[in-house]
Amino acid sequence: MEMLQIAWWRKWMVLLVAVLVTIPAIVYVYRVSPVYNSSALLLIEQNRNRILSIDDAIGGGLGTREHMLTQIEFLRSRNVLERVIDNLGLETNALFDPRARQPGLIQQASKGLSKWLNLPAAASPAPSASDIRTDVYETVATNLDVQPVKLSQLIRISFESEDPALAAAVANAVAESYIQAEMDARYSMTVQANEWLNEQAQKLRANLAASEKVLQAYRDSKGLIDKQSEAQGGAGRQLEALTQRLVEARVRRSQAEQALAQIRASKGRSLESIPTVSSDLNVNRAREARSRAQLRLAELTERYGEAHPLYQAAAAEAAAADAAVTQAVDAAVAVVSKEFSVARAIENSLVASIEQFQKSIQVQNRDEFELAGYEREVNSNRMLLETFLDKAKEASVATDIRSAAARVVDRAVPAPRPIKPRKSQVIALAFALGTMLGLALVIVRHRLDKSIDGVDAAESAFGHPVLATVPSLSRGKAAHAHQMVGSEPDSSFSEAIRTIRTSVLLFEPGASRQVIVVTSALPDEGKSTISFNLASALSQTRKTLFVECDMRRPRLLKQDMEWNRPGLADVLVGRVPLEECLVPMKAGQLTVLSAGSMLANPLELLSSRTFQELIARLASEFDVVVLDTPPVGVVSDTLVVAEQATGIVFVARARRTPRKLIRRALALLAETPAGMMGIVLNHANLKKSDPYYEGYARQYWGGYSESYSQGSAAPSVSDS
Repeated sequence: MEMLQIAWWRKWMVLLVAVLVTIPAIVYVYRVSPVYNSSALLLIEQNRNRILSIDDAIGGGLGTREHMLTQIEFLRSRNVLERVIDNLGLETNALFDPRARQPGLIQQASKGLSKWLNLPAAASPAPSASDIRTDVYETVATNLDVQPVKLSQLIRISFESEDPALAAAVANAVAESYIQAEMDARYSMTVQANEWLNEQAQKLRANLAASEKVLQAYRDSKGLIDKQSEAQGGAGRQLEALTQRLVEARVRRSQAEQALAQIRASKGRSLESIPTVSSDLNVNRAREARSRAQLRLAELTERYGEAHPLYQAAAAEAAAADAAVTQAVDAAVAVVSKEFSVARAIENSLVASIEQFQKSIQVQNRDEFELAGYEREVNSNRMLLETFLDKAKEASVATDIRSAAARVVDRAVPAPRPIKPRKSQVIALAFALGTMLGLALVIVRHRLDKSIDGVDAAESAFGHPVLATVPSLSRGKAAHAHQMVGSEPDSSFSEAIRTIRTSVLLFEPGASRQVIVVTSALPDEGKSTISFNLASALSQTRKTLFVECDMRRPRLLKQDMEWNRPGLADVLVGRVPLEECLVPMKAGQLTVLSAGSMLANPLELLSSRTFQELIARLASEFDVVVLDTPPVGVVSDTLVVAEQATGIVFVARARRTPRKLIRRALALLAETPAGMMGIVLNHANLKKSDPYYEGYARQYWGGYSESYSQGSAAPSVSDS
């Protein structure tokens, strides 16, 4: 609310600043050339169907955000814009040619100053063709705007120019130049790729021929005819057969070794019980023959006895059978020993054969492994050559097929209305900025102002009540300001004086005599006017004496030559009796004692006992004595006079007297025995310092004046 109130008080200053800011804006918007904007819509076909896969190798990008940003920067590139400049001949266009451009304000001012001072004009060198082209390019780049359309593959190309047709032409030319530049770039990349592929194919052909020669030479040196799998297949099968035979030989050798071990472990026991021997066919036959002979011998023994020839024949047969068994066992043992020897010999032979085959296969494997390396190199060179030949054919075909990666969806058309300057918006914005600047200046000025501009500020700053706010007077009324209470009793000035009178009378309601000092901190605060009018107002109800104690700069003499007579100074020096210096006024009960003659030592006179006795005498003869004293901040006369007073009225000029000086003056006055009655804000703007009071007072006193002018009885002085 305080800020709003300050702004309302200074509304004319705010309005002035706003107008001063708005006027250049108005001049600008009506002098500047209108600018038109035209836009073309370009579709970037990122996911189009490709005829040849070679597009992937030479820049066919994915549908990514980075790709779109890349295309936008491509649209702004110097390559594209220089195509536009050449296609539209912008170097000779007056809107772009720097040679046809009007000089700026600074250049005009500099030229005018040089002409006014009769200085030789500096000859500026003619711009070169490169400078002109660079300037035109920068102008086109500055006025060009390329933005992607959200959530789409569209790009909006906009251009601003003072010529609407040219703006549309440039926007369309940028889109077309981009398409052509993109196609040329792809074509150039395709040609380069074709040349590179052909060069690489030639190298690969030479590499393939060299690798084939190395492979064939190695085969010839190793005598390798079959492929690796077939060569290794025969040796593998042979090794497998030998391994199987070795296993079988080892089984036979193991069995023979076990039988031989059993035989050797018998140690004189019967060998017939050994499984290997007992299982021999000859041993079994001999044992059967022995069994039959022994059975026959037993039968003959029971029948004939040992002396019988049959018995003896049978005994001889049995002995022969035993010998046959022994012979068969010995033969079986010999067979086992022989089988063991044979089996071990076969095993050793197979082991040797297998080792020989393994060494042979290892050598063959090393040869085949090296052969496989040569074959792989040949195959890889062949496949790489075939791939490059295919790509070279694709590139060769792609050289003849030039497809565009973008197309124009909407062509730009000349704009019917300019986009800037938007006169109403610029003017409104300038007025708003000016208003804000004015408000800021007002607030800063208010913050920097160290003076008092209102009742609340004075009371909060100094701790003393404000008796009244006295309004400023016009120049016509200022000439007789000391008579305002009498000449214009219905004015707001007079009402303020009566308010001071009321506060003074209520300061000590029971006091029969009052000596009031009226002072200020600085000269020209209006204290003399306030004090004389206060005395006039007091004289309407009290016997009042006005004493002009400011003997350094007396005001009554300045107001009227009638006061050029003896006064206070003459009384104090004893030159003139007091009665001759007292001048009664015509209206009321007011008596005036002027300053009198100007002496060189007013402070000594005011500090004298004579002055003290004079004030005591005057206070006994009058109800109220009003003492107009010098400013406290300039001389110390007031401090001496205040020793004889009962109250002090301090006058401060609103919005002028610094707070620091007021605070210092009040501190000095606080050392005197006189009580501080209050502060009077003089030269106050009631609309700004206290607008509510001013409004109500205007209504009240307006009605009072109207009634008084119509002849109704005016209120008595005692009613005020």
